[in-house]
Amino acid sequence: MDFMGAGQQIRDDYHQKLNKMELPGSEEDQKEMRKALLEKFEEHFKEYEKQQLDLHDRHLSEAVVDASIAFYVSPEGEELLKVSKMINEECEELSFRLTQAVHEDMAEIIEPYIDEDYEFPG
Repeated sequence: MDFMGAGQQIRDDYHQKLNKMELPGSEEDQKEMRKALLEKFEEHFKEYEKQQLDLHDRHLSEAVVDASIAFYVSPEGEELLKVSKMINEECEELSFRLTQAVHEDMAEIIEPYIDEDYEFPG
């Protein structure tokens, strides 16, 4: 089951990254490496798909899955799928900026209280 088209997107992303990746060796060596990497990816991906299906089976009723499928094949659902990756990428950037701002504030607030002999954990 390719829940909401995510599986194909993961495959496409991996293929694009693999094709852009600089690999050592001759062109023939690179071709063999890419083929081997794709085969390994597919092995891992099959397990990933099984785990995804198990996860959805544990948490969603058949009625919810059926309703979700009906939505995602509707024009509105298809539109949502088209923009979901862009929205997720922008949300990740917002989350990164939030985390960065909070860490900067924490450092600014805490720094005056730290004496020079303090050793940070970790």
